[in-house]
Amino acid sequence: MIPNTVLMWRKNSLDRYRSNPCYEPTFTLVQRRHAYLVTACGPAVDEFIIISRRRNSICFSPDGHTMYYCDSPTRTIRCCDYDTDAGTIGNDRLFADLQEQPGEPDGSTIDSAGYLWNARWGGHRVLRYAPDGSIERIVQVPVAQPSCVAFGGAALDTLYITSARESLSDAALLAEPAAGGVLQLRLPDVRGLPEARFRD
Repeated sequence: MIPNTVLMWRKNSLDRYRSNPCYEPTFTLVQRRHAYLVTACGPAVDEFIIISRRRNSICFSPDGHTMYYCDSPTRTIRCCDYDTDAGTIGNDRLFADLQEQPGEPDGSTIDSAGYLWNARWGGHRVLRYAPDGSIERIVQVPVAQPSCVAFGGAALDTLYITSARESLSDAALLAEPAAGGVLQLRLPDVRGLPEARFRD
């Protein structure tokens, strides 16, 4: 099994999430639409179903009580409540409908103000969403396939954007020499959040 997204829960560093359906090397769907919760307290792996065709982009609100994820084929970002005591999710709901934006939603991160940054695969852009799901800004990038975003730097004021060369034609690769690289963007008005670590 090849998980696409693995993420730590923000608060106590005990929980790790795996997202996306599981694929064989031929990328044939072989398991159901599940996500998995792994705790550092033991070998058990809890499983829960998310209403999604292809989960991706899991991230948590600054307080850890809301979990976001995208469903790339339907071009939506969804969210649900996360019970920090029980380690369960509920109240799954639509966060943002992206039908009017080019590309599909891919990897996301949350900044210190609780805004969600999402890379748009095939869209040449990264979007910042307010907590109410509205688009706060659009950042154009010089690659067609930005794949994920993360904050870094000493002050967490630099947005790093990964990208992919997959499926691009020779002509597209000539037009996008940065494709497949990692881009960085200083954001003087935004700060990221430090990521939690998984404890042994």
